[in-house]
Amino acid sequence: MRKIFILTAFLILGIGLIASINVDYSQSVGLPSGNVYGQGIQTQDLGNGETRFICAEAECSMCFAGSCISNIKPKGINNLGQVDFKDGEITQADFTSNEEGGTYVFGGTEISNPPDSRLIYHDDEINLKSGNSEFTAFPKFSEAPDLENHLTIVEGSNIKLPGDFFLDGKLNFFENRIFLSLADGTSINDVLTLNKYSKLTTDLKETDVYLDGNEHDITSLSLGKSSLVLESSVKDGPVAKFNEENPYIKIEKNDNVAVQPSEGKIKVKNRDSEGKVPEIQVEGNSVIVNGDKSLIIEKGKVYLASESNKSAGSSPTEIVVKSKDGKSSMKEHKVFVDNSKKIAVVPEKESENVASSGGRDENSAAKVSYNYESKQGFLERLFKKATNLFRKDPNWEQRTAVIGSKG
Repeated sequence: MRKIFILTAFLILGIGLIASINVDYSQSVGLPSGNVYGQGIQTQDLGNGETRFICAEAECSMCFAGSCISNIKPKGINNLGQVDFKDGEITQADFTSNEEGGTYVFGGTEISNPPDSRLIYHDDEINLKSGNSEFTAFPKFSEAPDLENHLTIVEGSNIKLPGDFFLDGKLNFFENRIFLSLADGTSINDVLTLNKYSKLTTDLKETDVYLDGNEHDITSLSLGKSSLVLESSVKDGPVAKFNEENPYIKIEKNDNVAVQPSEGKIKVKNRDSEGKVPEIQVEGNSVIVNGDKSLIIEKGKVYLASESNKSAGSSPTEIVVKSKDGKSSMKEHKVFVDNSKKIAVVPEKESENVASSGGRDENSAAKVSYNYESKQGFLERLFKKATNLFRKDPNWEQRTAVIGSKG
């Protein structure tokens, strides 16, 4: 009697019994034989010609018009293990890959899902939720006109991407484009890309992403192994903050380094192999935050401003300012920041001695003048007064230069 009651309940709910052997479901969904089949699954009639296929066993699999879904976990806690099908197409899906991971195709989009990662397909969008995992391939998109491609979002923490890039947050893929939403606060290689940080803000909603470290002449973030390029074709572009594990600039706890291009580009290069501090090369307008100060580059002039976080540490960097045609905007000088929040302008020929990988060469310290905030210091005297980078002073010593101040 108990068995009859259970069977009746399944029939009322429209849920079929588990099929442990391969079963053809084609006719039940209105298709010729051989189109829809599977094993280790249950089916549920959702009405209006839509059927739900539910993974009920560890070895379940389901195939739809030649596209098979396998290596997924059976339905359980935090795992729906289901695929909905109607009119010859998958309408939505929500399942978690098992310890082997799997490759799945939705329309013209092919997904390589890592082990123990969740895949959600809904409203023509694919969302992959993962953590501490490795993606062996980026999503692939078909060029066939009769196949629909789907926006694919990879989301999670400590995700290893092809090319040994590490993702924390969300990264979007669609056809030949990779991009991120600036409101999401996504980090790649521990470089956080934002729409707001400290005094830096942007109205941009998103930016393109490249993983080659090259220039692309559009608003984008391009990351390589030891170099990075942040570009903006509009005023107030994306904001990038460097965190401790980034491979481009040495960041210690409490260090504060961020950059923002504005109708320009910022190129960051790690130079550990040369025994030098990282170089930040600026073309066009930009803001560079380092420690408790920021450099504001506007129309070829460089200004120094104070940041609100007075306890923030600085990171040794060498900053080169160029015009858009690649010529020096600082009369063959560079800005050098050490790891004790001191800033100096030095001739390029002296920077070879100053910009050692340790942050400051004491033997050459006498060759430059470090401007930093104190009671009798540079900012105290010139704060709220804007001046040009180089003063027209006949007594000005060639070895030192003063940066204008903005408050």
